[in-house]
Amino acid sequence: MKTLREKIIEACPELGNYEVQILMEELRVNSRDENVYEAQIKVTAQNLFAEMYRWRKFKTREAIVTAVELLKDVDAILADIPDMSDEVARTQQDVQSNVVYLFKEIDK
Repeated sequence: MKTLREKIIEACPELGNYEVQILMEELRVNSRDENVYEAQIKVTAQNLFAEMYRWRKFKTREAIVTAVELLKDVDAILADIPDMSDEVARTQQDVQSNVVYLFKEIDK
């Protein structure tokens, strides 16, 4: 059987040792180690470290927006190729599809 520390590290690998220790102490207030489950760990971590999770979500969104901008530039460059081959046309379609997928990721 996994220890509480192992459960936390598995459920929230983004947490450092200090955060894991704080989370362990908080979880032990209301539950015994063997009764703690993954969803409980994640919710408790998000409540305890809300600012860290908000910052990570913002940075992720910011990175996706940058990637979308770069892909749009690539799409424009590919569109300017005269007499493009099938391979280039497929690549351009892939780029356009990836832009759509990334926009969906932003909206989550």
